[in-house]
Amino acid sequence: MGTWSVLRQADLFAATWTWHRSVMDTRCLDVNGSRLFTRIAGSGPPMLLLHGYPETSLTWMPTIAALRDSYTCVAPDLPGWGESTIGHRASLVTFLADIAGLIEQLDLGPVIVVGHDWGAAIAYGLAIHHPALVRKIVTVNFSPGGFQVWRGIHFGFFALPLLPELAMRLWPAGIEHRLMKWWAAHYEALAPEIRARYLEHAKSPRSRRTTLESYRNLVYRALIGAPPLRIGPTGFRRARPRMPWGVIWGMKDPIATPKVLASFEREFPGITVRRLADAGHFPQEEQPAAFVTALRELI
Repeated sequence: MGTWSVLRQADLFAATWTWHRSVMDTRCLDVNGSRLFTRIAGSGPPMLLLHGYPETSLTWMPTIAALRDSYTCVAPDLPGWGESTIGHRASLVTFLADIAGLIEQLDLGPVIVVGHDWGAAIAYGLAIHHPALVRKIVTVNFSPGGFQVWRGIHFGFFALPLLPELAMRLWPAGIEHRLMKWWAAHYEALAPEIRARYLEHAKSPRSRRTTLESYRNLVYRALIGAPPLRIGPTGFRRARPRMPWGVIWGMKDPIATPKVLASFEREFPGITVRRLADAGHFPQEEQPAAFVTALRELI
């Protein structure tokens, strides 16, 4: 990506940041003891946008700006992250229950679900466990299995006792900052205002607790051979959603690498994939225009 392209994308983020503050509706919805801060904009068929770590729903601003004339875009902060509170211990299973409850409370289903990272895992879980609520899913830089474990060093670090808590207290949001710079192929393309909001939220005790509980639950389940979403007898037998499933993949992601994508496609043949050659782990922010084009093709 050239400097000019990066600057143009920064301009796009600046424009959508202004737009967000002027026209986007926000609500706080009580679901299963959690209070989910939710951004809503547009009209048309509903589309649920689920972010990953360490972002918030702000990651979807350029996507919503591009699609709001065609879809009702609903983007919550996941429980315990961003401006949402959490009423239970954090895990993929409890996130799934909260988001299913959100869909039902807003009467969105069957809904198109677009998820990135943790949000993609939730989208996949919704498709398996709550198929009546889901019309189709699009997952971004996520595979249900086959990750190169040695690249996911943050999983092991967050699973350690005491040390992550100490590091997060002594270096507020420092871990999240380093991870974003590592995972993004073009960190400079992420709007400074948005990055600052991510890091500010990451400093809160609630966000730190949610991060550690959720990652520790994943690692614990992996160590005992249990799938995170209780799908199949082991973590190596994964169900396939019955509804259409599209995939967008930033090919310069150092965590969800092209090798992970190749393994994913072998396990789920026939999945429709759109590759963004010059994006890292955050294609919706690093290449927003190309991301929206790919998303339109898939939905």
